[in-house]
Amino acid sequence: MPDPLPSTDAAVAYPKLRTLRRAIADSNGGAAIAFIDAEPDPTGRTFVLRYAAGLDGALPVAAEQHARRPDDPTAAALYAATLIEAGWQIRSGRRAREVSTEQFHGLHDHLRRAEQILIDRTAADPDDATAWVLRLITARGLELGANECRRRYDRSVAAQPHNLPAQQQFLQQLCPKWTGTFDEVHEFARQCWLASPPGSPNGFLVAIGHLERWLELGDAGGAHLRQQSVHDEVVQAAEHSVWYRGADTGFYGLTAHSTFAMYFSLVDDRAAAARHFAACGGAISELPWAYLGDAARQAARHRARVTGAGQ
Repeated sequence: MPDPLPSTDAAVAYPKLRTLRRAIADSNGGAAIAFIDAEPDPTGRTFVLRYAAGLDGALPVAAEQHARRPDDPTAAALYAATLIEAGWQIRSGRRAREVSTEQFHGLHDHLRRAEQILIDRTAADPDDATAWVLRLITARGLELGANECRRRYDRSVAAQPHNLPAQQQFLQQLCPKWTGTFDEVHEFARQCWLASPPGSPNGFLVAIGHLERWLELGDAGGAHLRQQSVHDEVVQAAEHSVWYRGADTGFYGLTAHSTFAMYFSLVDDRAAAARHFAACGGAISELPWAYLGDAARQAARHRARVTGAGQ
């Protein structure tokens, strides 16, 4: 009998998120804001805010809260995040050449509305790291250019050193599909990994960078991933981050382990992949597994192969 599919809902890995999910489902915006405000870690706060923004029904809840308390920073950030989420849903995850003019118009309309809220937010508090992370996303979608994205990234990490969600967003900006090169991607990922405190999750950016290159190369991507130097680098990044004794990965542990599991699965390092799958428990992160198709089904297929389940 095959193993059940892993869940892509982060609340499976982090059960306290169920309280936030319930607040959005009940249209209890005040409870959702309170939950986000209670998260003590700034990068954790960015995570839970973006998790809330991606839940069904979040947009009207966030809009109502922002209208009721326009000066509340969390209400503003949540509304902006839901607008960003809705805009990218309109655009879809397809390559730019496959996206219609109407879809781009829908994306840009939502991002411009979010951007205005966030401009006001960072004017009121220039050290609001979460708002700068969200402005990195709007800058990329509105194609404001590499220099402006770099400025926003610098503001975010000045407010919160080793700001992982900012690093995730800026790494995307450095990919050739936006404005950069893979040399820049890999160098940036290495810098983030080596500068981060041992036991923090930032090292998974190394694996993400190589998976982005694999995706871009198509059929030739496997050869890149299987290079010994690449494998060694990913192993070292995992040891510095999620496998460091006493690692504190917060809400980003699931994404980190999911990313390492995918990399090691693709290069057929079964022991390493199985170890990361075990750390994921019954969940995986949607990305990067969605690069292969249906995230849960693809992760389950690779998990069964590397663990020998069902044989």
